[in-house]
Amino acid sequence: MPEEQQTPGAPPGTSQQAEAKQAPDATGDDRDLRLATQAARNVFPAHETGLIADIVARDLPYYDATISAETFNRMHAFALDMGLVTQPASYEQVVATQFRHLWTG
Repeated sequence: MPEEQQTPGAPPGTSQQAEAKQAPDATGDDRDLRLATQAARNVFPAHETGLIADIVARDLPYYDATISAETFNRMHAFALDMGLVTQPASYEQVVATQFRHLWTG
């Protein structure tokens, strides 16, 4: 497997998460699980890292990094109404749109 490279400015593990989402899981190929475990090593303690593969295997069909402008606007309006945030913000200020190319799944 080639050495993983982090996309500059991306949160740790973002590249691995995108690759894991694109890796075939229905075929029994477990490379998606190895990528998830590899990404977790730098973030979680050893015990929790050992659990990541099973969690990803269970949840992989539900992962979707896409956040539409409409979804953001509704969530942000709710957060403003509830006082969870006090300043309006735009979609581009909050969502890492420069990584949109990683959102495909």
